[in-house]
Amino acid sequence: MRKMNLKGMRKRDYAFLGTWAFYLYTFSVFFNSWAYGGSPPSYFVGRYYLLFYPTYMGYDRTVTDPGPSFYHLLPATMPYYEKILVNFEWNLLHNPLVIHILSILVVAFGAYIFVSLAMQKRRVAPASIS
Repeated sequence: MRKMNLKGMRKRDYAFLGTWAFYLYTFSVFFNSWAYGGSPPSYFVGRYYLLFYPTYMGYDRTVTDPGPSFYHLLPATMPYYEKILVNFEWNLLHNPLVIHILSILVVAFGAYIFVSLAMQKRRVAPASIS
């Protein structure tokens, strides 16, 4: 693996670093909120989405009271980490903002692939010497 030379970086290198910086930032926010008791999307849901849609799905929701929980529907013997995973899946499937963010990630990754392929230099074989 070649050493990164900041002075000799190409546009493709900037696209690569920017794409992964965006991924790392997004998922660090997800897992930071998860570590403090929320589900991964709870950071975005609590800080942004519910500020603009406090009555989403018919409930009077606020940042501090995000709405009814469905934990009582899960078996009492289910381990806590499985409840967290179920909560994550529930939010992933039922939260338009999370779907929006994931679609942005998919589009960004596709754009990175497209740009990196488009910027590749075409190597032409040298003419044979006869």
